[in-house]
Amino acid sequence: MDRKVSGAFLCLSIFSTSASAEPFKVRDQNPLALIQGLPMPADARLPAARAFDWSLTLALSNSLNPESSANEAILLDYEAHELLTRLRYGLSDDWALTLDIPLISYGGGFLDNAIENWHQAFGLPNGYRASYPDNAYRLYYRTGSTTVVDINTASNSLADIQLGIGRQLASTATQAISIWLSLDLPTGDQAALTSNGRSDMILQLASQHQLDTDWVLDAGIAVTLPGTSNLNGAAVANRIWSAQTGLEWQAHPNIALQLQLNAHTRIYPDSVLTILGNSYQLVFGGDLRLDECSSLSLSISEDIKPGSTADVSFGLSYRRSAGRPAGQLAGC
Repeated sequence: MDRKVSGAFLCLSIFSTSASAEPFKVRDQNPLALIQGLPMPADARLPAARAFDWSLTLALSNSLNPESSANEAILLDYEAHELLTRLRYGLSDDWALTLDIPLISYGGGFLDNAIENWHQAFGLPNGYRASYPDNAYRLYYRTGSTTVVDINTASNSLADIQLGIGRQLASTATQAISIWLSLDLPTGDQAALTSNGRSDMILQLASQHQLDTDWVLDAGIAVTLPGTSNLNGAAVANRIWSAQTGLEWQAHPNIALQLQLNAHTRIYPDSVLTILGNSYQLVFGGDLRLDECSSLSLSISEDIKPGSTADVSFGLSYRRSAGRPAGQLAGC
């Protein structure tokens, strides 16, 4: 499965050379991955000079991941609600700023029973869910004799804010390339597992290419340099690579359907557990254009490498352009 997924991702990335769709703003919702500065996919096109836009993205994830090895044991039984506010501002035709402000709620949630019924209705396996109570909450990880994480109290917390600057490397009617440098600031709560307590640095490259009138291909790659070498005794990789690629079909002037693949490399190099290893997510959904200035997107993410991330994640995003490009008299 891993080789097939890796091959499909590589093929899509190779054929994506650079313009106008936007990737789903989703990432791995595993709490032990989120705290290490994983970025949202970047946009290939920057806002125009002195133009401003903003978006609100709600990600709702539910997962049950019990796993053990000779030296490790983990139980991630949780529901996460992440509300991300993203602000973008065009400094000039070629430079822009972006600010991501995430709020994260961890707890038992309410989706366990609905997911079990969904699996039963379609003859899908429920894994370990029958052995654990519904809507319970536990984040536990032990390596050797060291307990890295043990949390069973629900929380609501500001997570780590990301501040970035982007440069437009290329932009035509059919293609675009941009590069972004971001700083992940330790504004979250270590006790609630919404921060690693250090500043992380992220470098991203985003590209989009319009294949024809109705089809757009996008791809992005990023490297995160975590600001800490360990998490309470668990070693953290010096570099974390993440990537995404997606294909969008403009089914209607106001409706687009999209398929996206997200991936990242192993974050905890000494671990042999699947949930702490390489991760692959298949994201599918659509985008509805509400008017000239705003759009609404809906997405569903599945762990196509079973046990490598949250079982299921739902994303809802609203985006609006609230400022005008320099010299533009009409529009948003």
